Amino acid sequence: MDNKTNNYEVLLFDVTDVLVEPSSKVRNTILSWTNMSNQELGEYWIQSPAARAFDQGKISSHTYAKLVVQELDIPVRPLEFLELYRNWPQRLYEGIPELLSTLGSQCRLACFSNTNEAHWPRIQEKFNLSALIGERFLSYEIGLLKPDKDAFEFVVQALDCPAEKIAFFDHNQLTIDVAKTHGLHAFHITGGDQLQSILGALEILESSNLPAGVGIE
Repeated sequence: MDNKTNNYEVLLFDVTDVLVEPSSKVRNTILSWTNMSNQELGEYWIQSPAARAFDQGKISSHTYAKLVVQELDIPVRPLEFLELYRNWPQRLYEGIPELLSTLGSQCRLACFSNTNEAHWPRIQEKFNLSALIGERFLSYEIGLLKPDKDAFEFVVQALDCPAEKIAFFDHNQLTIDVAKTHGLHAFHITGGDQLQSILGALEILESSNLPAGVGIE
């Protein structure tokens, strides 16, 4: 099997649920406060004016926490919510550092994430993701959100790469659908193991090219 990384100039990754595992403890605590289902909570983060403003860098962490407590009518103080919320990024999925190191030796790597000043500094401090991925498009830095059209237009232009030469990996199906309308090769991912499986299926990496301890299912 030939290595097929030359089919793509850029591998573009979402962060949470693709590279970084979110904390189930944090999610379950917030669910217990709200009596929402997991799906309802996910829809809230996408639709909430406060969440959108925070992920676009328009409001501070403390303002965001106050607004969320009000919107969800949860029985905690804003500071308590914020301290919990900061711990949402839990760890890199197993094998991700080795996998990114191997990929980075063969093609450009970038990340494109809806994130904020509460989560990204923790991700950088704990996992040093910037050392593994050279280019980043973070919503709170660029002021644009997935799956909005202008966000994809901005990223493709900034990468200075034909859309059809970009492989994009994201955990949200709506984002995947929009990415495809912009010409990207987009793949729905939920977790590090699935990412490795899809990379194998795409023949982007052969099993023999992976570092020891990193497998393709």
